[in-house]
Amino acid sequence: MRGDQSTVAERNPKSTESLVYPFGRCAQYLRGSCRSRTRYLSRLGTSSQEERERVVIEQERLDQEQEQLATVHEAAALQVRSTMSKKRCRTTYASDENRLNQLHKRYLLRRKEIEDSEDLDLKARADAYATLLEGLRLYMTLAVHLKSYHSFFKGSTLLDQENFKFEVSTRTRLIISQAEAIKRAIDGKDPVPDELTSYPEELKVYLRAIRICRDIIPKLKYKDADEKPMDSKRPQSQRLSRGVAITRKPAADLGVDDIFE
Repeated sequence: MRGDQSTVAERNPKSTESLVYPFGRCAQYLRGSCRSRTRYLSRLGTSSQEERERVVIEQERLDQEQEQLATVHEAAALQVRSTMSKKRCRTTYASDENRLNQLHKRYLLRRKEIEDSEDLDLKARADAYATLLEGLRLYMTLAVHLKSYHSFFKGSTLLDQENFKFEVSTRTRLIISQAEAIKRAIDGKDPVPDELTSYPEELKVYLRAIRICRDIIPKLKYKDADEKPMDSKRPQSQRLSRGVAITRKPAADLGVDDIFE
């Protein structure tokens, strides 16, 4: 019987290329929304009580979007910094990637060997080992809040791979838990409030930005579907008859809900 963790490890991709979250497009959306809301505010009057209340509401929304934009910009900067750090440490990073892939291959072979084993303790250690390998891969791909990349093999010891024994440093385990928090955020799960208080400030910013972008990304997909390019192979007369050329919206960086009139 295979554990759930081993199944996850087998599905785990070999590549440790860092995830690039679409902060740039989300920031573009927020900038467009802020500009649109600012223009709308400038056209609102203040002669009636209803208009004044509307101005207050729109101003609060604008302030909120500007704050969100600043958070997304900060997270994008962290992502760029992480990428540059890995480029500076490309030799160490490539070595860690290669060693991790080798450990993963050996794990799969050894796991197959004990498929029919009745040693439940050995299988439990194999599951824990699979979880660790997955965590180390997250360390490499998602721990973008770190100022610089450090090899997780420093301070770690491979005790006995035949029996799935491997020790890692306290720092590495801490970073793995933080990378797991980022993965949960990307998957749509918010961090536990008690955990959030113990995270470093840059990680908190990154998690907030992901949460902001989770609400924006579906709108971007809707917008992309609404702005599919014209089929250039179809004759011009047919394109016009289908209304493609005359109904297509301008490709401004405004969201689908940025019209406030």
